[in-house]
Amino acid sequence: MLRRTQSRFFASALAASAILAAGCGGGGSSSSGASAGPSADPAAVLSSIKIPTANQGPQKIDLKLTITTKGTATNPQIQAFTSKPISVSLTGATEGTKGDLTYTVNAGPIAGLTGGLRVLDGKSWVQVGGTWYELPASTTSGTSTTSTSIDPKKLLDAFGKPDQYIKDAASAGSEKIGDLDTDHIKGNLDIPAFLEATVKAATTLSSNSSTVTPDQLAKAKTAIQKVITKSTADVWVGKDDKFVHKLSVDMSGVIEGATKTQTGLDGFDANISIQATPTTSVTVEAPAGAKPAAELQKGLGGLLGGLSGSLSTTP
Repeated sequence: MLRRTQSRFFASALAASAILAAGCGGGGSSSSGASAGPSADPAAVLSSIKIPTANQGPQKIDLKLTITTKGTATNPQIQAFTSKPISVSLTGATEGTKGDLTYTVNAGPIAGLTGGLRVLDGKSWVQVGGTWYELPASTTSGTSTTSTSIDPKKLLDAFGKPDQYIKDAASAGSEKIGDLDTDHIKGNLDIPAFLEATVKAATTLSSNSSTVTPDQLAKAKTAIQKVITKSTADVWVGKDDKFVHKLSVDMSGVIEGATKTQTGLDGFDANISIQATPTTSVTVEAPAGAKPAAELQKGLGGLLGGLSGSLSTTP
């Protein structure tokens, strides 16, 4: 279970990077000087967003996830992780199916945990506790007999354009993202549409993934809508290339009933921000001395075992 969970985490990280590399970065043409002029029509900006038909070149990636819980957890170990905001970041560069990224995790006693993630020539590696491990091909491809690969075009096509799940759009003016001039559009997130798009994108990661039935999706939409009390989205679209260069989603939710009684938590606030801008060609090297995938669980077990020991000595 531990290994499967970690594999899904890194597959999701790769997927996010691939989506940005394919459609959020674009080839990019920079504009000089300050942005000026009247605010753009938000509906027109959203409908003008381009979905690429091929790789758009090397991209600098910056992904951040922050979760803050409300209330005090009754379980001491859960309390240790939720007493402060939980944050995960993924930064680096990707080009086509190769990439070199660094992740940082802050979650209670896991403070400043850093590592790396590399993809090259159909293979991928993750760095945990200072040691590199080769990930199994099935982590990021359809079957264990195929090479590691993510098709950015399929992911982006499945996820669709933001105008499908951003409603009540309004212009927030013109802003710079890196060296690019962009139109900043704000709006509310259509949770059911966003969830459906996310499921479609996730199922492109693996042909072995269990199919989500319409009934399961409907139940998930209903359950999530009961929890989410606020959901907004911001998108920054290149004025010249019409690609999304940044997407930020904010959500707030409540925890009620048996879950609240069991955990002691009242709710949460969450933000995910993804940014991509054109960069120079990416050079990726296979990490020297990487251990086989079979040893990854052992490495994770040692890391988590040390964490467990530190938690057990916490007053």
